Amino acid sequence: MRSFKMLLTVGPDNHTGFRKHLEELSHLVDKGEFIPVKEKYSKKTIQRIIQKKPSLTIIGGRNWIKRNHKILSRIPGKKGVLYTSPLAQAEISNEEIKNLQIYFQWLDSKKIDYLFFSSKSLASLFNRKDVFYLPAPSTKEIKYSREIKKIPKQNIVGLINDKAVHKNILNTIAGISLSRKTEKFIVNGLPAEYFDLLKRFGLKRITKDAGFLEDREYKNTLKSIKLLLYLSFSESFCYSVFEAMILGTPVLVSRAIDWVETKELIINNPRDHKEIAKKLDYILSLNKKEYLILSERCKKNALKIMGKNNLISTKVIESLL
Repeated sequence: MRSFKMLLTVGPDNHTGFRKHLEELSHLVDKGEFIPVKEKYSKKTIQRIIQKKPSLTIIGGRNWIKRNHKILSRIPGKKGVLYTSPLAQAEISNEEIKNLQIYFQWLDSKKIDYLFFSSKSLASLFNRKDVFYLPAPSTKEIKYSREIKKIPKQNIVGLINDKAVHKNILNTIAGISLSRKTEKFIVNGLPAEYFDLLKRFGLKRITKDAGFLEDREYKNTLKSIKLLLYLSFSESFCYSVFEAMILGTPVLVSRAIDWVETKELIINNPRDHKEIAKKLDYILSLNKKEYLILSERCKKNALKIMGKNNLISTKVIESLL
């Protein structure tokens, strides 16, 4: 990974996987930096970008660059936009389809040099030399894989995500309500109407709302639960699943998260409440030895996808620097 040209990545100053993707990309080369965007408009950020004299700038494809697209001509070196939504997720959100159209217009008019996709299947649909697959990398979490998972004394189930429309929250809660083994249910905030249904499903007594979780508290929560649920209708990578699994916490997932290899953790129909409850209770019923074996399999799976994604993204970036 020897590179002496400057890579800049630019994205939102928040706690999302989108920001993490951009920040982690900057760690793949010797001379890389992530610039978090804290303002709506461009003056401060564009000044920082110009001062760095980047050879390549990768900008997160969201509202900030749409509002500030005029700055693209002022950014030195090559530049590209990172688009992280697969087609299904883009269609659900609607706005992301419009964004995709805008970014291709920029690419066609040479306003940007490259368009990067975190979805391999979406990138493969476009037969263009300026379109690249750039999967989600990770450079920080490997240390956690050395920790042995401490099995919680209670059967604690977690639903921890950003509550986006494609996350399938209500079907997940309905599945948990049919579980016979769940003793405690942790969420990180829900809309009031969701909490109302949660109560009507009979989960009020065992539910804890942890609210917004800072990084350390977030990691400690992932460690404390026995099983995380992430049954999205669509995902590109999902750092939350990766972060839980590298800590040794099993995650029940939909097939939208296609890099998870453990069959016991895959829900075929994320709308089927009975299937969710059945697999949930199966994991919660494992004895200590069985659970620890599953925990180690989760770690290995996370390390495998991390190595694969890091290698692909590093090769792409170094070929463009």
